[in-house]
This record gives sequence, structure tokens and C-alpha cells, in this order.
Amino acid sequence: MNIGEIIAEVDQVWAPNNVPTAIKCRWLTQDQWQVLRRVRLPGTTDIIFTIAGMAAYPLPTDCPPDLLQHVVLVRKDGSEVEYHHRQRMETAIGRWFNIMPGKVLLLSEPTPATDEALVLFYVPRPPAFAPSDLSMVPMIPEEYQEYLVKRLAARCAKANAAAGGTDRDVLLANNYESEAAEILQRMMEDYAPDPGAGFRMEVCW
Repeated sequence: MNIGEIIAEVDQVWAPNNVPTAIKCRWLTQDQWQVLRRVRLPGTTDIIFTIAGMAAYPLPTDCPPDLLQHVVLVRKDGSEVEYHHRQRMETAIGRWFNIMPGKVLLLSEPTPATDEALVLFYVPRPPAFAPSDLSMVPMIPEEYQEYLVKRLAARCAKANAAAGGTDRDVLLANNYESEAAEILQRMMEDYAPDPGAGFRMEVCW
């Protein structure tokens, strides 16, 4: 299901409305990004070749700091060194990484040599939806994309109520919110975050 189909279903079935498509795209973008902060969907990797003595390396442009899961250094002899995220108040004993603005910082020995492979495992930030391309497909697994449908329907029903609608619009909005919450809960159970694989912090996309 692409976002054009999601918008059409909401407009024709769940909450006919006059909300501009650009606003609906922004709402869908926000809802998808919020899901990725609560659900660990399958991620991707990026490889950075190291420079001797250099400890800070740039994050990929689509890597939100709070969705960097773990870091592995692959040495020239094929051995691997895994770095773990250093949480607040923890002493940096062992192999740790920390986050700087736009960079990942390796905190401990051994330091990389030149042309070793630093592998970053992360959940990529999806691009924002745009009314100019309604064929874009959400990152959320297809079996849970109904979450976006019901979230958008709830927002549109609220917009109808705010524009002079009836109590029915408020009731619809509440019902759709409840249905969306149930879908999100099922998704969280199927894609539960691994506390040892990543970390959480407040950032703005």
C-alpha cells in the first residue's frame, strides 16, 4: 500500500475531509517516524573505512543517532571488535562508542588502523512523504500499515470536528485512535526493541 492509497482510503471510507494532501503527507511522515522510535524494524548497514588514530567518524545521512544499534570494527586479519554504546554515568571500560553531533566516537582501545572496516548497524530514517510522489511506500511492514490508515483517519476526523463538525466526528476520532493503538501494540510485540542492541534519546528529525 502506498501513501496515495492510504489517503484515498481515508478520504473515501473512514473520514471524508477537506484536509490538504500536503498536510496529510506531513502527518503520515510524523506517524511513521514515531513508530520507528518505538519499534525496532529490520535495519541496514554502512561501512566506513578507517584512518589510523582517528576516533570520530561521520554518521550516514539517513542514520538518526537514536537508531544506531551497534558498531563493529573488522580488522585486516578478519577479526571483529564490537563496540557498545556508552550509557550515561557508565565508566568507559572496555570497547564503547558514543554519539557526537553527526558522528560516532570510538572511546576505547584498540584504535583502528588505516583502511579497516567500521560497520554501523542502524535503522535508516525514511524520507518524508510528499504530495508530489504519492507512490511512496511506508517502511512499516505491510501487515501493519493499517496503523497509518487509522492514525490518518483519526487526525482527519479531529480536523472535521474542529471545523464545525459533530459529536460523531469526535467519536470516530477516538475510535480510530484506539484501533491504531491496538495495531501499534501488536507491532511492538512482533518487533520488540532489544535493550542491548541500541539506545534511546530525544532528537528531532
